[in-house]
Amino acid sequence: MKKWNNFRFKITWDVNQNPKWWIDLFILDDIVRKVLLEHRDEIELWRVHRMADIDSVRHQLTFLCYTADKTAKSIDTSISAKDTLKVLKDNNLLKEYFWEEKLEKNTKTNIQDGEDNWPIELKKSWPFFIQGVSEMFLELIAQIKNQIPDKVQPSDPISLIERYYVELEKRLLGLWYESGNRAFFHHINAVFGYAPLVASPQTVFGIKMVASF
Repeated sequence: MKKWNNFRFKITWDVNQNPKWWIDLFILDDIVRKVLLEHRDEIELWRVHRMADIDSVRHQLTFLCYTADKTAKSIDTSISAKDTLKVLKDNNLLKEYFWEEKLEKNTKTNIQDGEDNWPIELKKSWPFFIQGVSEMFLELIAQIKNQIPDKVQPSDPISLIERYYVELEKRLLGLWYESGNRAFFHHINAVFGYAPLVASPQTVFGIKMVASF
């Protein structure tokens, strides 16, 4: 039986400073990418979720897979053995990694399980959309890496790894700032025939954010 499995990385965060978002990119690039190469044919759907919630003092990256129990166990074993995980823990940059299946009974056996209180047709189709977004994000990281000299390995000093992924993040956010409106918002709006939608403001780190097409 297939289920949604959550592989969670709780990242160390001093709330007096901005979250170290570069750590997410390091994990995505050197752990999630490798796990997908190892198990892609056994995973029906997957996605990533990034968040930093100041109220709960939680910076977390989650890799979600809709797959069979046997594959999920293999993924957990693979992640646990990755050098990147040890590097982050040894440098006090990762508080905890865990596979949620180990902690509670997983009843998310349907593709639509675990989403917000959306209409059922949206809950069943949205996982395909967000997988595409996640695949695009990994590919974008790979494309930007091709432009940055002096590649790093998990065995390198953490200061070099941080410098590399901070630069990668800078270039990534530059693309988002300059091209994200048309590349993402405009084109999905076009898919829906430029029809209006309700956009609810959200507060992110004290700033009111509203989607703009």
